[in-house]
Parts: sequence; C-alpha cells; structure tokens
Amino acid sequence: MKIGLFIDEDSGRARVIKEIKSQFKDLKPKYVEDVCISDKLLEQDGFDLVVIDYGGLTACPGNSLGEHYSRYVNQYASEHPNTLFIYITVMGEYFLRDEGLNMDELHNIKWCNKEDVRRLWGNLRGA
Repeated sequence: MKIGLFIDEDSGRARVIKEIKSQFKDLKPKYVEDVCISDKLLEQDGFDLVVIDYGGLTACPGNSLGEHYSRYVNQYASEHPNTLFIYITVMGEYFLRDEGLNMDELHNIKWCNKEDVRRLWGNLRGA
C-alpha cells in the first residue's frame, strides 16, 4: 500500500502525520510526504490513498492556493480512478467544492476528519 501525505507546514503537522500513520500501521504502507500538492504529485504513481490537509492556508483573503491545488488533484484523480483522495478538513464538503474540487464527477475524492481516515478508507474499499 502506498499513501501520500500532503500536509501543510504548520505547528501541528507532525502530530497530524503521526495520527494518520497510527491508523494504518498494521498495513505497513510506504509513505510519500510533502507539504504541497504540485507536479510532484503528478509525477508519482501507484498511490492507493492520498491524504490532503492544507489547513486554513486557502481561507486567507486573496489566496488562490485552494484552486491551485484542486487543479492538480482533479487531474490526478481523473487519471488514477483507483486512487482515493481524502481531504481532512473541518471546513466541509461545500468549501472543497468552492475551491474547485470536482467531487460530483470524480468518485474518488472525499473528505472527513483526521480521526476517521482509516474508517472512510475501509468503508469505501470494502475492508
């Protein structure tokens, strides 16, 4: 299993990564970690799961990071339908749609709280 962790660089980054990894430790996955979604994501192949948390970075006025990241995710998700993308955010589904995520047409982009990543992954994968 290969998991991508694209977690923004704030004071809680290490804690969030540790919490997600603890949910999957029994599967002994290979992790790819980065602080931004970019061409680096599109160059990677074989992800089973990509977890994204860019926190409040995109909520800042005049900031287009959300739309920027959404373009990469939409492209990758459409080209890799077996990769599941989970956004961990308290902002909710409507916020992600406003950022440009194509959640209506792409079945493999979801959101949940960071505590529920494994449960959502399991439910969607039938595990």
